Amino acid sequence: MNNIKSLFFLIGLTLIFSSCKKNLTPTTATREEIINLTVQEIDYNYLSAKAKVDFKDNEQDLHFTVNIRMKKDSIVWLSISPALGIEAARCLILKDSIYMIDRINNKYSTYDLSFLSQKFNVPMDLPTIQSLLVGNMPFKRDHHDKIIKNTETSTCMVEQNKTDLIATNFISLVSMVLQKLELTEKVNHNHLIINYDNFTPINNYNFPNKISVNLNYKQGGTVLQTTIDANYTKIEFPEKELGFPFNVPRRFENR
Repeated sequence: MNNIKSLFFLIGLTLIFSSCKKNLTPTTATREEIINLTVQEIDYNYLSAKAKVDFKDNEQDLHFTVNIRMKKDSIVWLSISPALGIEAARCLILKDSIYMIDRINNKYSTYDLSFLSQKFNVPMDLPTIQSLLVGNMPFKRDHHDKIIKNTETSTCMVEQNKTDLIATNFISLVSMVLQKLELTEKVNHNHLIINYDNFTPINNYNFPNKISVNLNYKQGGTVLQTTIDANYTKIEFPEKELGFPFNVPRRFENR
């Protein structure tokens, strides 16, 4: 598996909540409770960020820097560089497609965005990817949600039962930020766990500087595990329009 395939794992974060069993009061959320539970939603037009990433799966252990640019609900642009600082891969994610440049092997690839869902058997679209990268709840709340509160730890669990998976969101009742997220596929029980930590005030939002991902999924009858630790070193919300350069050299082979 090459570095380009590793990028897909980052996106499929692109990264088990330990909860106390005492003083939990399960309730099915009423419309009023859903409205009153105001979880932080990081809003932006453009986002520019840089992160140091540690990636490990069953085949490799990688360390690299990723530059991220996003236009909300439109584009995700990623540039990956290893320790020497020379770009090794570039990725452009649109609403329906993924474009990849592999500078190490002089190749480029194009995929349907559905590739990610098929790869990990977890529903994945552009808004979901963007939500995972900034720490927003990936699914909107509705009256079917189940709310479980823990007064001792000042946390709240919001369980959302979707068509193909169960999303469990752990919210701080003090800062109202998403601290952890679990996505569990109903059929194959593939499990994605994301922890958000080291929050810093940026543009009136509490932004998670650290994202830890643990992915367990089945492939060919084997259970595989991927872990990702991403530490943001720069986060900006530019007011001016960002560029998303993506030029494929003519000598690169399409695969």
